[in-house]
Amino acid sequence: MNRLAPYLLLAVWSSVATVLQGLAVEVLGFGVFAPDLPLFLLVAALGQLYRSDAVRVSLVAGLARASFTVEPPFAILAGTLAVGLVADTVRRIADLSRPLTRSVLVGAAAFGLGLWLRLVDTDRATGVGARDLVVAVEVVPTAISSALLALVAWRAAQALPGLRRIERRAF
Repeated sequence: MNRLAPYLLLAVWSSVATVLQGLAVEVLGFGVFAPDLPLFLLVAALGQLYRSDAVRVSLVAGLARASFTVEPPFAILAGTLAVGLVADTVRRIADLSRPLTRSVLVGAAAFGLGLWLRLVDTDRATGVGARDLVVAVEVVPTAISSALLALVAWRAAQALPGLRRIERRAF
């Protein structure tokens, strides 16, 4: 039970981040300029964990995100797991305490996940995979705003209650 509580809190924070992102997109009118909050939170959580926790944390964050969005759950889980494994690999190679490293990682992850979800949506709607560059261009503002969020709010995301309990320093 002692080990379960941090994962439940991660699920709560990921759910709150997903809802806040939805509000920013729809109600506040940010549209494509809203940062990918659940993805940012996932990368921030992975920045301080051992490799063995990367898959579990990615799956918890993916399930929480899938619970509050209209995107296909398996596409979200696959994309979140891929982002988690890439972020874990980058974290082992580079130091995420450097602002430029974490900003580029979060921006690239937001671009990759956004592109993946757009391609899945396009394929579901038309039955034909998107071959246009337009799909990639639509994701760029979200990636840039997510990278900027990583510059500003990285320490705040890592200090959220519950994430400190599953913390195990990578370096």
